[in-house]
Amino acid sequence: MGAEEPAAGGIAQGLIPAGEIARMVGEEYGVRAEELMKARSPHREARRVLIEMSYLLNVSYRPLEKLADELGGIGATNQGQTSTID
Repeated sequence: MGAEEPAAGGIAQGLIPAGEIARMVGEEYGVRAEELMKARSPHREARRVLIEMSYLLNVSYRPLEKLADELGGIGATNQGQTSTID
């Protein structure tokens, strides 16, 4: 494998796991990453940042349905959680 070839697993291609993004956001907000990955997380602003960053960083590399599943389900039924920041 040459220096220009992407490594297996997608990381070199730009895919960043939501768990890794959650860890970084959690450090910034002082919240455990596991709490941010819950669909009903009480940490609304931090979860919104996680969702936004996950989308922006991974939209070219992962179908939105898979990204939504990884983040605890994001759809019309729980969109209200991400629509406003308290």
